[in-house]
Amino acid sequence: MGSTEQAEHRGRPAHRRARDPEGRRAAIVEAAVAVIADHGIGGTTHRLIATRAGVPLGSTTYYFPSLGDLVDAALAKVADECRSTLAGWGEALAAAPDTPGPVIAGAAAGYLENRDRAIVEYDLYLAAARDERLRPLVDAWVGEMTRVVARVCDERTAGAVTALVDGALIQALVTGRPLDGDLLARSVESLITGPDSGGNLRKNAPESSRGGTHTRERKQWRSAD
Repeated sequence: MGSTEQAEHRGRPAHRRARDPEGRRAAIVEAAVAVIADHGIGGTTHRLIATRAGVPLGSTTYYFPSLGDLVDAALAKVADECRSTLAGWGEALAAAPDTPGPVIAGAAAGYLENRDRAIVEYDLYLAAARDERLRPLVDAWVGEMTRVVARVCDERTAGAVTALVDGALIQALVTGRPLDGDLLARSVESLITGPDSGGNLRKNAPESSRGGTHTRERKQWRSAD
């Protein structure tokens, strides 16, 4: 480059990459979520997260001085997404309150479509067994799911449905087998309508023979919301 060209080059402003601290922080947290899915919380390190995010190692420690802070941020992100997911379940139940079994089974199948994210969310369960700091996040997930299901039944039954769905999801994740949506729908219906109502028979029978107490109570709970 000649002297004239060098002078012109020096005279031009340098083109630097725009700084985006919040964007980089979000990318690091998202990378942490992916690393937790691949390696578990115990196998997660700053270096693995930096590699996944495509940033220098120092960037991860700049935004999150301790690995615990970074893991907590990743799990908090997942917990927020869980709440958003459950809000969608609640809207679906509100739109079809008389068919909770198929609605919940369909929602569970949709949840499993993002397998990596589901693994992270259930890894949170296991982490909470070892780290009490994370238990409020799990309590928030279980509590919110129970509240959503309680729109169509009493709270105790909603807790049983939550446990049933959790078990079905965990089995699907661990075994790699597809979720049996029909079985889950019938099981949810059976829990909500009671053992003597025959699950889906409630939809086909007249109200006077549909396990009447449960039907009347469910109308009262919905009207009280």
